[in-house]
Formats: sequence, C-alpha cells, structure tokens
Amino acid sequence: MNKKRCLMTHFSYKRSLNTILMLFSVIAILFLLIPGCYATDSNSTNSSVYAPSTSTYATAATPNYTIFVLDNTVGGNVLANPEISQNIPRTNLSNQIFDMTKQGSVVLKFGDGNGPKMLILAGIHGSEEEPNIAVMKFLEYIKDQSFNGTLYVIPFSIPCDTALNQRDYKGQDPNRIANISGTPGWKIVKFAQTEGIKYLLDVHSGSGVYLEGLIYINSPQTRTIEENNWVSYIKSQTGCYTMVNSADSKGMIRSFANSNGINSITLEVEVDTIPTMTAAETELKMIKAAAQYLGFIGNTTTPASSVTMSQLASASATVKSYYESNKVLPSSVTINNQSISMSSFLYILATSTVQANNSSTALITLITVDAANSPSGTIKTGNIYKSEFVSLAQNILSYISINNRAPDYITCSLGNMSFTNTVYMFTKIMNYYKTYIRLPNYVSMVASGSTPTPNPTPSTVTLSQVGSAASTVKSYYESNNALPGSVTIAGQSVSMSCLLYLLTTATLQVNTGTISAITLKTVNPSTCPSGTIKSGIIMKSEFITMTQTILTYISTNNRTPDYVTCSLGNMSFSKAVYMYSKITNYYKTNNRLPNYVSM
Repeated sequence: MNKKRCLMTHFSYKRSLNTILMLFSVIAILFLLIPGCYATDSNSTNSSVYAPSTSTYATAATPNYTIFVLDNTVGGNVLANPEISQNIPRTNLSNQIFDMTKQGSVVLKFGDGNGPKMLILAGIHGSEEEPNIAVMKFLEYIKDQSFNGTLYVIPFSIPCDTALNQRDYKGQDPNRIANISGTPGWKIVKFAQTEGIKYLLDVHSGSGVYLEGLIYINSPQTRTIEENNWVSYIKSQTGCYTMVNSADSKGMIRSFANSNGINSITLEVEVDTIPTMTAAETELKMIKAAAQYLGFIGNTTTPASSVTMSQLASASATVKSYYESNKVLPSSVTINNQSISMSSFLYILATSTVQANNSSTALITLITVDAANSPSGTIKTGNIYKSEFVSLAQNILSYISINNRAPDYITCSLGNMSFTNTVYMFTKIMNYYKTYIRLPNYVSMVASGSTPTPNPTPSTVTLSQVGSAASTVKSYYESNNALPGSVTIAGQSVSMSCLLYLLTTATLQVNTGTISAITLKTVNPSTCPSGTIKSGIIMKSEFITMTQTILTYISTNNRTPDYVTCSLGNMSFSKAVYMYSKITNYYKTNNRLPNYVSM
C-alpha cells in the first residue's frame, strides 16, 4: 500500500519570512526521511500506456542506454528493503535507478533499434528480491556494451511493494490481475505492445524450486514455436528444468502477454533453502542465456547458429533427391556450413512448415535432437492435406520439445508414418515451398512397409538406461503436468508402474553402492491412485525409507501403491514417479543421490 504523509500547519501571515522558510525546510527533511513509497495519491488510476513521443515522465540518457519512468503510481524507496540495500552494490547506475524508482517503475532501454526486441522485468512481487538482485547484476554486466536489437529492462516493477517487502499490491496479487486495465502488470504488457516487443522475460523466485532453476512455460495449447525454441536454448545452456504451472491464470503477466502475441516465459529460483545471493547467481545465468539466444551481448557463450527458410528449402531439395535415388535417407545434410543430422533436420523441417503456414520467414535456431529410439511404421498410398501436415508438424515439435529426440513414427490418416517417411514427406513440402513460396495444398505419399531388424529383448536394464528414461519422464511431466503412458528403455516400451519399480530399485542400489543391472518385471498399475501433498522438501534419509516401502509393497502385491505416506502428506502414484525421476535424473548428472528433493 502507498504511504501518504501530510503535515498540516496553520500559521499567521504576520509571521516573519524566515520562520516560514524554516518551517518549509523542516517539512522537506521529514518527507525525505520517510521510508517506503513516494507515490502520488493512492486513489490514482492512471492507466495510460507509456508513449515515448508524448511522455512527460523524467528521462535520462547515457551513451549506451536511456532510462525513464513508466508507471508513476508505484514509486517507492527500494533501499528501505534490507535485502536490496545490503546485496546490491552502490554504483552510478544503481544510484540512478534507486533515485528514479522513488518516482515510479523505471525502464532502461539499450541497443541500436535493429533486430529483436526483448523486455526483462523483475519485482512484480515485492517480496521476491532475488530477481531484483539478478537483474541489477545483469544491468551492470551490459551497461557499457553495444549490440543490435533493443533490450528493455524493468528492475523494479512495483517499487513501493519492494520497499515494504510485500507480495500483494493494494491487497491483490499483482501477477493475477495483469489483464485488468490500469494495474501495474497491465501497463507493462501494454507498454511492450506499444514498443513492438516480441519477447518478454518475467523473473521471479519461489519455494520448492530445484537448485538449477525453473522456467514456467505456457500450456501446449497456447505456447508458440518461438517460445519452445527460446526455452530449449536456455535449458541447454543452464541445465534448468521446465514446468507448466497448473495454477496459471489469464491475469498472469506471462499469460496476458502470450495472449497479446508476445512470446513470454517466467524464470524462477529457490527462495527458502539456499542463500539469497546463490539464488540470484542462478537466475543471472538464466537471464544471460535468455538474452544471448536473441543475440544480445553480455553473455558467456557463442550465439546460437541459425538457418534461413531459403537455406532449409535448398537442403530439402538435396535430401528429397537423395532419398528418391537411394530409398534411404543420408546420414546428414549440410546447411549454412554445418553438418545436420536427420533427427535435427526433421526439427528444422517441422519448424519451417509451421512458420510458412503462419507467413513467417524468421530465422530458425539450430538445436541438437537425438535420434529416434526404434523407428518403425507403415502407411498406405494416399494424400496428406495441408491442414493435417501442419498439425503433424506441430505434434512433432511438441514431442521433440518434451523428449529431445525424434519420434519413432507419427500417426496420420494413412497409418503410422515411419521416421524416414516423415522426413521425406516434409522435404517434399519444403521443396514445393522453395519453388512457389507457399505450402502445397496436399502431399502425395506411396505405401511403404517397415521391417526393422528387431533387437533382442533384454531381460535387464542398466542404471544409465534407467537414468535416461528418468530424464525423459521428468521433462514430460514438467511440460504436461501428467505422466506419459509409457517410456522406452533399451528398445522396450515400459509402463509407468514398471518404471516406478525400476526407479526405486535404482535409487536403493545407488544408496548401497551397487551398479548391477536391474531385472525387468511386469508390475500391475495402482488400483485407485490418490493423494495430495504440500510443497516442501523430502530429505535423502526419508526418500530412501520411502523407496524400501514401495519395493516391499510391490513385492507383496505385484502392483504399485495408490499413494505413499511421507512428511508432506500422502504422495500420489504420479507424484512418486515424478519424484524418483528427479532423483534418478540427478544421479545421472552428478553420479550420486541428491541430499534432498523439492516437491
């Protein structure tokens, strides 16, 4: 809440001028000493969008950036918050920001105006200081650099809330009302629209977040291809994980921005169990990766390689011709002087098909995609019409985003189309685009069989294979908030009930220093899965005990339990599989069990 202080004094006109001046000086000193908000009348509902050409807000410029006040109804003295004053060094830049936030939320604008436009914002929740610290460190990192594109940064979205270390704004969660006209979040999104910003990064901190950091992403129904590519790059650079927030609402800045045509994601780091500065450093790493993806300077890695639609179309013609001559795909194709595997090539083909359908010619970022596990499938002769192959392209991209590998086949109106035929179909589509600069109305496919050499069915799996499966299931759950129907291990489709058996067995073996293979067995599913838990941490000693309990139950009943009781409540079957996927994935990366797991 804004603080308003009024000092009302009655004085006689007969008093001397010196007395009047002294009184005014006292009032000014008292005003400067009051901590917290320096905003205008708390009843103000200024809902205007910042317009650079007409703004009367305070503006300052340096050789590398411009700084101005965006929303003058939320000003506050952020240095009244000890986490801010004690953890952000006082520099010329930070002093300038601290001073101007007393007037309202400030925007710093960098860049030459060419290339992409991105907005980074922190502090929509005033009690989350880690994002403020990380963004201020990022500003110090880039303040003297020049780059193509335009980068906008709002280090304190609601300074008066930061000053008071409070989450809510006027009694409401500001990140649930951004779709309401005149609110701080609404003004930020509308500013982004006015400036033509296409990428928005909302930076937060919270409880129960894995140490590597988290990206909250939009649902598969609303998520854009650009968001998928952006998130994939950040994950590849930082090792963070992703999740669809089941509590998403239309009033979140990310959701509201997405609904207004802006690619938007949320970063989050742990707030309760690690030091503030450790969390801020994790978030800084993620912010740098997010900015680096778009080519902004101020990052530690080489910019991601990309290809044009024209380059991709030319490569399609090459692969199409090779397949029609040899009846097999080449092992790779060269695009933009880089050797691209067929699995990565399918990702590029699917991306370009979706872009062409949306009349977009944007650059396509190259990513590494693992090969299909066990390619198979047959189709009959027939046509795949445009609406269907565009939908197939979107399905392929969703699958790759979740599993980081190409699918074994795709289901279509002609049957189960093998990986090879899928690549061939999309090369025909993009070769047509190369000639006519539009997608075809349909693509013709000829009946084909699939007789892959069967792999011998293994009776055991290794810890490494279980670890890879855990990573796949963990990513799927975090993207869809549900478990997949099955996962492939050593060429075999394994049910989730069998996977829980493998995960718990692997956990117990690692704890005892055993690395022997695990025998596969059929485990029946839970009869009536149920259970709820609160957010919190399961320590190593507890999840080892839970492991033994689950294995004993499976051994006795030959099925998985409906839930497992723990310190957080009754953990459902799905949550148990997810928890052990996180544990085993950690082992896969660090070659040891974690000290705890956040749920």
